[in-house]
Amino acid sequence: MATSRQHEYLAQLLGADYTVIENRTFKFAWNKGREAVNAGTLPVLGPLDMFHLPYYEHIYHKQHIPIHYVLLVGYNDQNAYIHDTDKGSVQAIPLDELALS
Repeated sequence: MATSRQHEYLAQLLGADYTVIENRTFKFAWNKGREAVNAGTLPVLGPLDMFHLPYYEHIYHKQHIPIHYVLLVGYNDQNAYIHDTDKGSVQAIPLDELALS
């Protein structure tokens, strides 16, 4: 798993903003994610536990893999809409599952 030092280095290399939010409630982090989407700055969410990602049917609620990252591209009252590295289309994650991940 990449360290925050590696993430910071990549952000500088690519000229991207890099903000770390740790040890906060899901509500706080979710509000920050929504603010970023609304501002047109799509945030990376993670690390997430893939145990709670329903579009990975073969491991959903079967195997914990707590090192996954996704790009938040939209949301509504029930779901987060994300791009995942090996999926060709936008995936939905119910907010209750995202909170657990």
